[in-house]
Amino acid sequence: MRSTVTLYEDQYQFFKELKSEKLLVAFVEFMFDDVEPKNLNKLEKIVFNSLRVRMENQKKKSYA
Repeated sequence: MRSTVTLYEDQYQFFKELKSEKLLVAFVEFMFDDVEPKNLNKLEKIVFNSLRVRMENQKKKSYA
């Protein structure tokens, strides 16, 4: 488990615009606990996957 993660302003804007707590929870669980998101709707999955590379890079940095 990581002790810190980075949330970028554009990621936060996605969550706010979509009013999606599921997307925010998916981000947090993925970043802290390596949990793949479940039960996201199609748009939420698209957004999450579009941010996946950045999140993976941040996770790698947190191990350094």
